[in-house]
Amino acid sequence: ITRNRSTLLPADLIVLPIFAQAAWRTAYPGRPWQQLVTSDRRLRLLDDMYIADRSFRRPLDLLTQGEDDDGWVEEDKELLEEINALQAELRASRREAAERGLWDGMAPRASTGQIVFDVRAGTSQLIQPAAVNMLLDHTEAIEARVERGDFADADWDDDSDGGFAPDFDAPDEMFGIEDIEDMQQFMNDNPALVEATQKLMSSLSTAEMAALNDAETPDQVQFILTKHLNKLLGREPELFAELTPELVVTPNGHDLTYDPDLSDAEAQGYDQDALLSIEGTAEWEDGTPGGEWEEDEDEDESEAATRSNDLMDQFYQALIAQGKSESTAASRTGDLWLYADFLANYYDRSLSEGDYATLDECMFFFYPRKVLNNSPRAAREMCTSFKQFYAYLRAEGIVSDDGFAQAIWRRRDQAARVIDLYDQLDGDSPQFERLFAHLFAPYTA
Repeated sequence: ITRNRSTLLPADLIVLPIFAQAAWRTAYPGRPWQQLVTSDRRLRLLDDMYIADRSFRRPLDLLTQGEDDDGWVEEDKELLEEINALQAELRASRREAAERGLWDGMAPRASTGQIVFDVRAGTSQLIQPAAVNMLLDHTEAIEARVERGDFADADWDDDSDGGFAPDFDAPDEMFGIEDIEDMQQFMNDNPALVEATQKLMSSLSTAEMAALNDAETPDQVQFILTKHLNKLLGREPELFAELTPELVVTPNGHDLTYDPDLSDAEAQGYDQDALLSIEGTAEWEDGTPGGEWEEDEDEDESEAATRSNDLMDQFYQALIAQGKSESTAASRTGDLWLYADFLANYYDRSLSEGDYATLDECMFFFYPRKVLNNSPRAAREMCTSFKQFYAYLRAEGIVSDDGFAQAIWRRRDQAARVIDLYDQLDGDSPQFERLFAHLFAPYTA
């Protein structure tokens, strides 16, 4: 559901497979699944048939906006209390680590830098906040920033960093249709369209409105609305765009006139002899059945990244030598990629130069926001992999101390809770910026 925030998902495709695989399904009388969904603040149950992310809104919801405000106020209040309680635990853990001499409590927070573009000058500038004292309570400073609107247009919560999200095309993208990510902003930018929609809705009877709310498919919605379009066209024609027929021209510059004396290739603007003489231009590896594409090696890989790759390979081989299965060794090693890339990109360091401050920033600020398929369980597993990896480096004499990794491992449940709370934030809530800023404090201070 998190990966399909703008989509309605049929409940039977989600709930039934989960129930069917659960070991407890016949152990005791369970609650109806509808109650489980409605009690989860991250989800919405629609028409008793569909499950969606809490932030999902249908167009009718936006036209009648305001009905959810009371629910938001109560839910956001409870959520903020949970966030504040977690922040108190985070400060206590960070202070304990400082008392043990694992760090000085200062976070460089390099990943919080933002690029500001000067369109007229054609230049860009990296705005890098100063280091922040992680041992202090920055609640008042963050509240002041929220009140000033500092987070309203900030890109703290984007997923623009490459390499951490699966590359797939949504249905709208595959058909060349741009997805409307912010419906409210779209409505603000198109007031005429909103006015036309409101006039169309006002022409519906009470029974038709009820039928529209109960519609389960786009075809049913279209059936209800179509008969009212003719009425609006006659009464208020200015609401409709004027269509001007145009002759379509093919991309190769030829018109659509059919010439029976031309071959299909020539009719489409190609030379037939040239088409028949085309040979594959891709280079294939010799001796490989069916051939494989040759992969271009990354010539821009930094020395830090190269060093980290070598260390991860050594760790993998050590796990295999200990009798671990290849899948286990690959999983533990794979958990290190995020931190290795984080260190190389933001600090130009290898994994052997990791420390408490950067690992805290990676797990409690960067990972929850930038990795699409994150999860509380994955966060715990990553902390375990870090502990094992740095214990190995210490045993090999590559690093002198692995205490910081052990300390972060003891905070693995905190890392999982950050992700769990982040999933509960509703991007459409009026309090989203405030909740976001406090959840990721003090990086947002």
